[in-house]
Amino acid sequence: MNGIWIRSQDRETLAEARLITFEKEWCNDDGERCENAIITDISGTEYLLGEYPTRDRALQVLDEIQQFIVDCEHCKDNKMFYPVFQMDEE
Repeated sequence: MNGIWIRSQDRETLAEARLITFEKEWCNDDGERCENAIITDISGTEYLLGEYPTRDRALQVLDEIQQFIVDCEHCKDNKMFYPVFQMDEE
């Protein structure tokens, strides 16, 4: 496992993310605009993981992802352990 598995806020995407970023304004390929978005880029395609009402909330979710990764480092000796982070709906 090279990244963290994250299930999107809408529960429609399960992605192994290596790079997770905050975007104040983001547009998908269909032109749909999102604000305070957390996205991942996989092989040149960006995927929306979650959209939040404020910048502070989005950054708080990034903090939660970071803590999840740190916590999982303590469990990595168990080779059958593959954690999945669920994006918060709010």
